[in-house]
Amino acid sequence: MINGQAITRVGRSMPPPAPVPEPPPGAVVYTRTYGDEVMIKLMGLTTYPVEIDGVVYEGVGTSNFQNIALWTRSGGFGAVSQFQRLGKAQLDYLRAIQPQDDGEQRRMTFLVGFRNNTPPARPYWTRNTTWDAWLEGVTRFEFGTIVFGGQPLLVEAIQGAKKEYRFEGQYQQTNRRELITFYKVVGLRWADRQRCNPQLHPWWFQTTTWADKNNTYYDRWHGYQIFHPVWSAEDFPTNTGDRDLFLAKAFCIP
Repeated sequence: MINGQAITRVGRSMPPPAPVPEPPPGAVVYTRTYGDEVMIKLMGLTTYPVEIDGVVYEGVGTSNFQNIALWTRSGGFGAVSQFQRLGKAQLDYLRAIQPQDDGEQRRMTFLVGFRNNTPPARPYWTRNTTWDAWLEGVTRFEFGTIVFGGQPLLVEAIQGAKKEYRFEGQYQQTNRRELITFYKVVGLRWADRQRCNPQLHPWWFQTTTWADKNNTYYDRWHGYQIFHPVWSAEDFPTNTGDRDLFLAKAFCIP
């Protein structure tokens, strides 16, 4: 109050978040899928036995989510032994980005399994309790180092050309180590999550896809579309300490 007069302060409204820029030209790739001959020969990605060039690839023997393995310097390909460590905030965000309808239970059943002493059967998993019975400080929430088949993905690019990295490694279906060409995955930064969404940024929000017993490709589960954010390894490093995730160039559609 000044000279007996009340002073009304006019607050300054906060500007809306700056939009996330479009990805650089040439920076988006599309992944191959189950049943693709390259993926069968290199990684065994088939849901039923397939013979190629006289070699029989047994495959997984059942329907499966389209897990395209990423590679790390410390562990190679391995989405069970390697995983990103997440938490309750990331679980809540995963739930929040899904379409708002009656499908949450089906979506989360597809996405999140349970892991203690057995290999997980879902791309995400909790430990000690289930996702819908979270015990803060007890449960762990983790995601295997994969992306989904048939989906867009942002990779590092410079002046319109994807940057290639070459490391010695071994595909899961070969018996030799070799020099493999990779792209570096550019994931969604946690600080940018409120500025991004699946409709405008599909390279950061993949649709979770799966293959039936005939390798048929599906992008709906019981009629529901399910989204998955491509978590940046800079924010969520792997259990082995890797802050870079790489996608083999061979796993991309030319």
